[in-house]
Amino acid sequence: MVRVLLLGKDCLLRKGLLSILAGVPDVEVVSGTDEDADARRLMAEVQPDVVVLGWGMSLDQWVARVRRIRAEYPEVGVLVLTPRNRACYLAWAVRAGAAGMLTAEEAPEWLVEAVRRAAEGESFYTPEQMERARVWWEEVGRRWESLSRREREVVGAMVQGRSNREIAAMLGVTEKTVEKHVTGVLGRLGAKSRAEAIRWVLESGVWEAEGGDKEVHAERF
Repeated sequence: MVRVLLLGKDCLLRKGLLSILAGVPDVEVVSGTDEDADARRLMAEVQPDVVVLGWGMSLDQWVARVRRIRAEYPEVGVLVLTPRNRACYLAWAVRAGAAGMLTAEEAPEWLVEAVRRAAEGESFYTPEQMERARVWWEEVGRRWESLSRREREVVGAMVQGRSNREIAAMLGVTEKTVEKHVTGVLGRLGAKSRAEAIRWVLESGVWEAEGGDKEVHAERF
């Protein structure tokens, strides 16, 4: 019997996943919210073989959840459901240690097989998915990781619409220092202007992984 724990904020989604798995004779399913206390309690009580994380969490939240489950319960397979089939989601799912990623459209067809594979310690990524994840890290992830912690702080302030003077005051450095950081950011990201760098950060998916709110700030540019 494969014990499956469904975690997610969307009650309708959890009911839909339950309906898919309910008729599978070798699968036992428990559903719960992704609130931290509830998730920890259910992990200890259910001792699942597989955890399915539904969307409703931001990218940085579910990446952190996957990493924590994998660290505390390395024998448990984790599957991630996402609203969109984005390369950055795939790349982060692979990097965080998830056994596979499914979209809403794919879940009805592939969820049962994905659960069984994850329970056996196998991954459920297609070669095409792995290639998309690899390309994203090569073309996007590495550029982002080339930024220092301070440069990322500057980028975050830029995305929030702060001027160099405001960033300097926020970080407790001189405006000239901020200008040097901005120049370094543009060079590493391959951007010709401040606006282009901000647009790259928002569209690439790295800002979501940092916990940023794309919807709030995208309209500025």
